[in-house]
Amino acid sequence: MSNALRDVYRALESRYVHEWITIDPSFYNDLSVDLVAKFKAIGFDCLPSLDEHICPRFIFEFYKTFKLERDSNNPLSIKFIINNHHFNLSLAQFVELTYLPNQGICIYSDAWSLDELEKTFEQIKPYNSRLPALDDIRNLIHRRTVHEKVDKEGNTIHKLPNQIETNELFEHLRPCELVIRENVYSAIGNRDHTQAVIALMLYCLQSGQPFNLAYFIIRRMYFFRDRRDKVLPYGMILTRLFKNLKANMSQHPFDACYKLVPRKMSSLKAKQPKKPPPKRTRNVGKSKHT
Repeated sequence: MSNALRDVYRALESRYVHEWITIDPSFYNDLSVDLVAKFKAIGFDCLPSLDEHICPRFIFEFYKTFKLERDSNNPLSIKFIINNHHFNLSLAQFVELTYLPNQGICIYSDAWSLDELEKTFEQIKPYNSRLPALDDIRNLIHRRTVHEKVDKEGNTIHKLPNQIETNELFEHLRPCELVIRENVYSAIGNRDHTQAVIALMLYCLQSGQPFNLAYFIIRRMYFFRDRRDKVLPYGMILTRLFKNLKANMSQHPFDACYKLVPRKMSSLKAKQPKKPPPKRTRNVGKSKHT
């Protein structure tokens, strides 16, 4: 690949691909030993450990040709075309190539309210599971001390019981919410509220109940497939998929255009203590008259 073409791919990747936020070792300072163990217990340790270069061409071709189908027995079929080769993967095969957890609650939702989760919860063989009670989710991850607030115009706003404000999460869970929001939900920017499915993931983290991350991510990929106003998520996961497919394709090798480029996005780091503002000294100045 020429340097000019490589630069084109780097520019496209930085503009249109949400790679996945890597985790700087210092970020673990904000996580207790217990929380790190809980990430590992339900398979979410893949979130802070993934650090891959990006293959922009593979990512663009994947989303362009990606189809998600389901037969009468419920198994998902993940279809896409890369380098004129047709792929048809089951969810289990996708997991084998991406190393994502594939057990527990199967759900996809982009709602803000917890009561919406019941509408999207699915019983998918062989991943049947139970959705926890909404009160259990609320009580385990956040504490609401104020039930109403006043807006800028002085009007009283009653908080909805099934919506969780991010600043109401327990303090030790806020770094976890940040990792999940960036790397699982791929929500860029600040959020005053926590999405219902992220709240459910935090509950699973706290309770040790498995959550089917592979199912959620493949459904999230399908959601973004035709969203031209959004960046394409999961760049590092798809690059891992590309590398494992490439290693197993001796009869249909990828051509030289499928190159890896360094990632652009920065890492999550531990919060640095705020430096006190410099002391301002009055400039007495010298007298104009000598």
